[in-house]
Amino acid sequence: MRDTSAYDLQRSETTAKDPLLRSLGRRIATLRKERKWQRAHLARRLGVPRTRLAFWERGQHQPPLSMLLALGRVLEVSIEELVEEELTNNPSGAMSARSS
Repeated sequence: MRDTSAYDLQRSETTAKDPLLRSLGRRIATLRKERKWQRAHLARRLGVPRTRLAFWERGQHQPPLSMLLALGRVLEVSIEELVEEELTNNPSGAMSARSS
């Protein structure tokens, strides 16, 4: 069993509160649900574990750029549409540097 350090707990709490990551996660979940896909279905199409997708949807981790591109392809949306809310709420387009 993995020993959870104070650093891991602090990092987890910080990422869960990041409004940009939460917004991106909500957008991914919304697009998935609009297609009536289960999380497992989208995860399988992306080639990632369902739990990793869950972290992205909850805003606990930022998907790497390669996964943002794959999400866009699979969900049939542009990257701009995928991060639409982030761009609206943060005109500079800056996202945090955290990734899973």
